[in-house]
Parts: sequence; structure tokens; C-alpha cells
Amino acid sequence: MRLFTVNENLARLFRHASDTKDAQRIFEEIFRACARGIESHWYVLLENNQLAAHLAAGELPQGFDFNALSAEMDEKYFDAEDEGRDEDSTVYFALARLMSSLSFSAAATDTIGFSETAHEAIMALPNPKEDSATLL
Repeated sequence: MRLFTVNENLARLFRHASDTKDAQRIFEEIFRACARGIESHWYVLLENNQLAAHLAAGELPQGFDFNALSAEMDEKYFDAEDEGRDEDSTVYFALARLMSSLSFSAAATDTIGFSETAHEAIMALPNPKEDSATLL
């Protein structure tokens, strides 16, 4: 469980989740906190006002192709990194991790799956270890 590398307490929450619904609830709380924990103006780079509004409000959006959005943000992250645009690469990395988290959550079927989705969301934060200490 990769979450243990970032936050042992959150990983334990997933291990002790009573069922998959409980794990999903924990993930959703973590995701909302992570979405509110990054700069809301970054969401404009997703080029989708409706999605940006949901994320800025700390909501879990639905009905978008998160896998494609994750791939697009990852590509922009690598381009920015290759071109030495550090600030842009940071933003695109965070957006890619949030989109990846939402993509994974759509496929999660057990507590480990939801733990992985939480890990992806936490990696969007500027300082994942430190910032995740106060998520819940």
C-alpha cells in the first residue's frame, strides 16, 4: 500500500475500514481536502470551466474522462519539465495526480483500491507528507 510511504495514519484508516463503502467515504474526504489544498486558479489549465468549478469547491466531479485528462496533464507536465518551466510542471503534475485519482476511484472495488486513489490525490499537494498530516 503506497499510502504508508506518505501517511501511516491514513493508511491505517483504510486498513481498518469496515467495508468498501467506508473506504470510499474516507477517499472522498481526503480527495475533497486535497482539491481544496491546491491553488484553485490552477484548475483553469484543465480548460473545462465546469470541472474547474467542482474542483475549486472541493467537490468530486463526475461524468468526465479522467483517464484522458490525467494523460493530457501528464504530457503537459513532462513538456514543462523538459523545457525548464518549473512552476508549470508543478501545476501540471498536481492536476495529473488529481485526475488520476478520480480515474482510479471509478475503478476501485476494494479498500486497497481506494487507498491507492487517496495516495494519488495526496501527491497533488505541494508537500504530500507534511500536508497530509492534517487532512482528516
